[in-house]
Amino acid sequence: EYYIGRSWKNKIRNFIYTGSNINKGEKLLIIKEQGIGDEILYSTIYPDLIKKFPDCIIETEERLINLFKKSYNAEKNIVPFLSFSNNENNFNKFDKIIFAGSLGKFFRKNIDTFPLKNQLTPSKNNLDYVSSLLKKYKGKKIGISWKSKREFYGEGKSIDLIDFIDLFKIKNSHLINLQYGDVKKDLQDVKKLNQNLITLKEVDLMNDFENVSALLSSLDLFITVSNSTTHLAGALNVPTLLIKPKSFAIFHYWNQPKDSTPWYSSIKLLEQTKNPKELIANLIKIIQLKIEL
Repeated sequence: EYYIGRSWKNKIRNFIYTGSNINKGEKLLIIKEQGIGDEILYSTIYPDLIKKFPDCIIETEERLINLFKKSYNAEKNIVPFLSFSNNENNFNKFDKIIFAGSLGKFFRKNIDTFPLKNQLTPSKNNLDYVSSLLKKYKGKKIGISWKSKREFYGEGKSIDLIDFIDLFKIKNSHLINLQYGDVKKDLQDVKKLNQNLITLKEVDLMNDFENVSALLSSLDLFITVSNSTTHLAGALNVPTLLIKPKSFAIFHYWNQPKDSTPWYSSIKLLEQTKNPKELIANLIKIIQLKIEL
């Protein structure tokens, strides 16, 4: 499913640090996680990492570089993926090479080590641009995302847009499309029912993470299933209602005993139900309380 070749994995495998201690003054190379959602999730640890290891290097997905650099004050730390890890001659430049997902055992050892608020932040320029696109829409702005593109787990995460149709009836509000990928048919199905999901064509929901971040930060509320945009919203501290994946597609960050996750304090977790109408009715009640309609 992932594009990283086997030869790269085999080459770097023996150099990955799997121990339990990293020491002050060590030169660290951090390699991004393989899914962009997980990369955003573990990037919430980067401020703590950079504070303790100011000379660390973090290999990052190209689309996230500018956002991470500005948000984490990490101009010298963030580099494109494979900048160092694609060449064995670079490995001896570092004391330890670590995948981002392994940072948790150093920086998130208990609940108290999770921040109450994450540090990812869109720039003022991006916020101003998105604000200019949204200014004609009066009332509350509710974002919605309903699909995961993840090939294996997507079915367990996704919900048909048409099942959300009652959300369009919420007064004094606009529903705004945050779903990346090809969703033309979904939008057409909704239009046949005389409803309109606002899509900002100027914002590339798949690739333009800086303007997507600004759009998320401009919402009163975000309703979503589990996908990369959800992680972005959580890292940005956007008020979010997440419909949890079915049991076979759930991961540790959503599999929590209560309706919250320590990774993202702004996200409220909702269980999927067998009856979509029951789920949406419950969702509408929560929305009305959340944004005081």
